[in-house]
Amino acid sequence: MNTLCMLYQLRIVLSESYTEKCAKVLSGMSVFIPFEDTETKGLSQRKTTQRKVRSTRLGQAMDFRVESGVNEAGQRIVPADFRNFAPKGSGFSFDTIWDVTRMRLLENMQRSEVQQALTFPISTGSISNLTQKGLVYIRACHENAIPELKKFFCLKGKPFIWQMDGTNEGGKSTLFQVRESRSGIVLWTKNIPTENQADIELILKEMEAEFGRPDVIISDMSGKGIKAVENLWGKSVSLFICQFHFLRDIGKDLLMEQYEALRKSIATSKISANLNSLRKNFLGQINSASELNVKAAADFQKIIELIDWICDYKSELKGEGTPFDLQWKHYYERCNKAFKQIEQILNTNDREHHPQSTKALGQLRNAVSKLIVNKSATRRYRALVENQRIFMEIRGIFWDDIEDKSAPLSRNIKAEEGEAAPDDCKLQRDIQAMADKLQTLSEQATGANISRYSKAKKQLEKYKHQLGNYFQFEGALHPLPRTNNLCEVGFRDTKSQMRRTTGKKNLVRILDSTSAEIMLLQNLRNEDYCRIVFKGKAIHEAFAEVPQETVKAIAKEMSHKVQKRLISPIIKQ
Repeated sequence: MNTLCMLYQLRIVLSESYTEKCAKVLSGMSVFIPFEDTETKGLSQRKTTQRKVRSTRLGQAMDFRVESGVNEAGQRIVPADFRNFAPKGSGFSFDTIWDVTRMRLLENMQRSEVQQALTFPISTGSISNLTQKGLVYIRACHENAIPELKKFFCLKGKPFIWQMDGTNEGGKSTLFQVRESRSGIVLWTKNIPTENQADIELILKEMEAEFGRPDVIISDMSGKGIKAVENLWGKSVSLFICQFHFLRDIGKDLLMEQYEALRKSIATSKISANLNSLRKNFLGQINSASELNVKAAADFQKIIELIDWICDYKSELKGEGTPFDLQWKHYYERCNKAFKQIEQILNTNDREHHPQSTKALGQLRNAVSKLIVNKSATRRYRALVENQRIFMEIRGIFWDDIEDKSAPLSRNIKAEEGEAAPDDCKLQRDIQAMADKLQTLSEQATGANISRYSKAKKQLEKYKHQLGNYFQFEGALHPLPRTNNLCEVGFRDTKSQMRRTTGKKNLVRILDSTSAEIMLLQNLRNEDYCRIVFKGKAIHEAFAEVPQETVKAIAKEMSHKVQKRLISPIIKQ
């Protein structure tokens, strides 16, 4: 048994209070790591060097006397036992590199929390460096396993489906990723200057050389990405559009102008400010029990509950975002319903009126009426409702609202094999029928609706053949993901992690300074990926097998900062 294994077992045996006991047992020790007899053949210039290495498995920083020698190739090497323990020249072991990376990027711990979790002192700068080094090793393991991953993805009778997308928070670079659809595994990730055609084509060429050509690509509505695929592969690769992005874009074309107009009407009426002021006033009157009798206090409480109901309009939202959720429409509808209810109460002769509560109802009615009797707001609301009805009819072509209740960002993120595939041509026929209907509506419409309906019609006809739910491959229909949400959810999770670990909401600089390889960590959730990439070993043990030349090459490439391309004003003109 080698020396390091004995130390690991010693720490385990010391059990619960191992930190203190290890410190007593191992303090002052200088562990000697010699060559095994089988390693000494051909070695010359042997010597012993002092090394201090921090290990999370050992629980502390330890001094080692490590033997080294020059092999027949002229390289100075150390015993295999120590090579598998720590990288050459590093003061941190492989297990420390992985544990710090894990705590930072998987457990979302801030650097100060990592310092508290470790049993030996470490600077925040070292934590950042180890995290970056961990990403280097993860990428090296991923690239080394690409041939085996390729075999895993390219199963007989199954199409090879890619999903691609990019994200940019307004900084110098765009984080771009490509995922395999069936497993959700990130195939490739890179920081590029801009999400333009040339940069995307370069990524796709690199991927084709490693993984082979895909059968299907699912993209968002980015014109540059679509052109990159078409220019590179033409019709040999089928390109499909994310239905969520398509519906979101067509919904904004139909609704956003009227939706913003309604929002401005609500803001001008100052409804929220008036309701909050009235609620505070009514609550103060309830607390002044001497000025009210029991009946009036109960009436005031009901009025406050009505105000709270109006202000709780966001409870009707489904978390789908605009244009699927229209919060100002719900706000207007609640104000309108409350206004009608108050009018009905005040106009009822049989009601036992109390002067103070009646006055309060009148004040609430007057506050809400600033919006409800506003003819401009009413007109904008009705126009919005009419166009929303058309939008929901378009959405119904792609989404059965009766059966599918989940939000867009969590549904159908993977391609699942079904027992039977329906007639996929029906979707194209329904899209064309809706386009024909929009053409008729545009001929009958007035004002801005003419261009809205015409634009929506053109979008439907332009993308109708790229909005399929199935793909024909080797004589059979295979289901496709209806959305590109594997990528969307991946970006969302990464950004949430960044906000947690940095404490910053604005991610412009964070994204620019973070290596794209952070996306590869999401693959660790997949058991098949871990089995293929790490070959059944612990992750830090897989790190030890990566050649140091590979580590240096990847680290050099990752340290290169992407610069946003600047275009001369003369060229722009």
